[in-house]
Amino acid sequence: MKANLFIIGTPFQLINALEAKQRFPSAINILVLTINHSGGINQKISSILKQENWGEEYIFPINNYQKGA
Repeated sequence: MKANLFIIGTPFQLINALEAKQRFPSAINILVLTINHSGGINQKISSILKQENWGEEYIFPINNYQKGA
């Protein structure tokens, strides 16, 4: 079975992933969300995901921001 993998870090990338999800349908759609230190971007992505029903697919948040060096 084929799966779609989307790796996003900005709201614009999420919009592109949503468009690709519709254009290339698959039973499994995996969304990897790279979380950055900008809370505004993360809130925007969360609001888009709430509006668009991502469904029962998988969303994996990855925090790429660490305090310190």
